Amino acid sequence: MMNPTILNLNENILGVQVTNFNLDVEVQYSAVVYGVDENFLKHCGISMLSIVEKTSEVPLRFFIITDKSNEVEFSRLQSIIKNTQHALTIIIVSADALDVFPKNSIFPVSIYFRLLAPYLIKEYRYFLYVDADIIALDSIYDLLENHKPINNICCAVREPEHQIALSESINMSGCDYFNSGVLYVDAFSWNENKISQKVFECLLERGAGFKYFDQDALNVILNEKVMFIDSKYNCQIKAGHKKGDFMREPSKETILLHYVGSDKPWQLWNQQKISTHYRKYKKMSPWCDVEDVRPRCAKELKKCYKTLNNKKQFIEAFGNDSNLLIVFYVQIMPDDFVMQLHRF
Repeated sequence: MMNPTILNLNENILGVQVTNFNLDVEVQYSAVVYGVDENFLKHCGISMLSIVEKTSEVPLRFFIITDKSNEVEFSRLQSIIKNTQHALTIIIVSADALDVFPKNSIFPVSIYFRLLAPYLIKEYRYFLYVDADIIALDSIYDLLENHKPINNICCAVREPEHQIALSESINMSGCDYFNSGVLYVDAFSWNENKISQKVFECLLERGAGFKYFDQDALNVILNEKVMFIDSKYNCQIKAGHKKGDFMREPSKETILLHYVGSDKPWQLWNQQKISTHYRKYKKMSPWCDVEDVRPRCAKELKKCYKTLNNKKQFIEAFGNDSNLLIVFYVQIMPDDFVMQLHRF
């Protein structure tokens, strides 16, 4: 018998608000889907812009599933596809029914929006789900046209590292643990096999023990039902702060660059070479004047100090923020702090 929470969820997503931009009902679009809260709308827009700039071979219809109306951000998103062959549909859902599922500061409730997509976008058999922290380095046309999940429920890319550990952590047979940041979905097969319902039930039963919540649950339910595709369609790189990380670049074959981990290219302490791909499209976007996220704790300050190379550059960047400077001197440069005290 279906868990009553799942029944409520199904009823909940029926009452959605849908807004279309630049949509021509005569055009045969390919569907690209995002699921974000309002904090990630700008990053979603920058990701969308990179796909628009790189993909001219086919008209795309972007779907953004979110949970709050934001007219300012929606207008900016609309401007990205204005005067192009592409269309945009924004779907507002209520996230209340999703609060029963595991979440934290790194993985908010919006991670579950991708699981609603197969129910909300029924006019397309296939859709490409993309995380908002992904930038297109080349056209997605070949992926859309030549890698449809025939005889499978979806296509995905394996996690590049720790395959055995990730599989064992969720008691999954085999070593085919995939990253859920890029999923090419057969929505008909997905719904027919009740994948979202099974994932939600798995989360209710086992989610407290999962590290990656929806991704872990998807791997449990979709085990042996996934067609694996080349890593160039989800090139997963962390914005690290070790010596070799600052000049690291994705391979030349990369189509979709995925900034995995908690460090993101829109944070001030991440100026690595891989971050330039995001920053390039940010400069072209309606969010070009939005400041990077500033450090809020000693750990982020230390990363920022490494990125800015020396104390002088750091103080020039944060000289007007006395609280950050105090944390910097007391926790990161304590010897300098003691020297300053001896001057009095």
